[in-house]
Amino acid sequence: MTPHAPTLIVAGLSVRALAQAAAREGWQVLGIDAFGDADTRAACADWRPIGPPGSLHIDAQALEAALQAWQGRPGLRGWIAGPGLEAAPAALARAATLLPPLGMRAAAIAHLRDPAHWTSTLQTLGLPHPPTLPDALAEAPPDRRGWLLKAACGSGGWQVRRALRGRGQDGPARRPRPGDCWQRERPGRAASLLYVADGRQARVVAAQWQRSRALRGRPWVFDGLIGPVRLPGAAQAAAETALQALVPAFGLIGLGSLDLLVDGEAIELLEINPRASASLGLYPELPLIAAHLAACARAAGLDAPCPLPPGPRTAAEAQGLSLRGSGLVEAPRPFVLSAGRATALARWPGTHDHPMPGSRHGRGDPVCSLQLAATDEATLQVALEQGRHALQALLCAAEAPGPARPAPAGLAAGLATA
Repeated sequence: MTPHAPTLIVAGLSVRALAQAAAREGWQVLGIDAFGDADTRAACADWRPIGPPGSLHIDAQALEAALQAWQGRPGLRGWIAGPGLEAAPAALARAATLLPPLGMRAAAIAHLRDPAHWTSTLQTLGLPHPPTLPDALAEAPPDRRGWLLKAACGSGGWQVRRALRGRGQDGPARRPRPGDCWQRERPGRAASLLYVADGRQARVVAAQWQRSRALRGRPWVFDGLIGPVRLPGAAQAAAETALQALVPAFGLIGLGSLDLLVDGEAIELLEINPRASASLGLYPELPLIAAHLAACARAAGLDAPCPLPPGPRTAAEAQGLSLRGSGLVEAPRPFVLSAGRATALARWPGTHDHPMPGSRHGRGDPVCSLQLAATDEATLQVALEQGRHALQALLCAAEAPGPARPAPAGLAAGLATA
């Protein structure tokens, strides 16, 4: 480590994109996450685990221990909460007593993530959203066909199940739990707006289409992004208008993303992720960490202009950024990653979230992520699928079968959901 260098701590389930963004902008980075991928560690001056290796569990004590170890470090400017912490309000609140995060406070995030408050705020503002019963224990739809059961504490699509188990089956997917809500399944394509907000207004960074796939009983598990895009017709303006109304309503501060459905030119709002999302990695040309910190400063009453390109269009459009897409590469079968294969994977163009040698992967576990560019979406989608299959062939041909660890309950790579 470099003594007294301007330093940021980034913490979450997977912080590779956040750590790389901060390092690009000249920060010395201290990372805390669940996976410790090779490229995450390479971007960090030091790294510590946030929970049991390879799991999706945030251990509040592990987070506190890491923050305490670095708390008095010269040059430390603070810490940024990344993916997963918005779904762990108790851990975030405890960590904030040691070192307040640069962004929204735990109480404000818990308020935002409460289904009843979210739904009532949308109704008050007159913003479109799917029909929702915010307390799944208190009220249930009389006929659960066409309904979803959503957990308030979750991310990456792992918190969403259909209310019924599947085609031709009549039983519930699982029993409702405290914090769950019922939400009507609606038509449309999943999209998101990446933004940076200062509590009063937001600068839209870009719009993205979300990629998903059905996995282990969840119909829409996060599988990457396509962006920057412009939502069709009036949908873009409607989404941006809705976001501007939500910023003061919830006191949104810093980087975040608004998830929505787009059906033709109509939109319906789904949720806000009040932290840097996976889409951060699509736009390395933009100073998004500087934008986040400037927004936090403005929220505190300081004069800190936004460093993103100005104008009526999104920052990515104003910068003239090309179309990019990301996807996950799952293990074709159980294996243990050798040092040689780890090196080959890291050298493969466009790959990220490189696992460390010796890591164990069960069939279907995400091994790494892939990011590519193209001139149009159709070409990009094909390239991502071809790249996924080529990487799976590499892993399948090169690795000897090994005992699989228990399958994680979420994504081991590229988890910072849009």
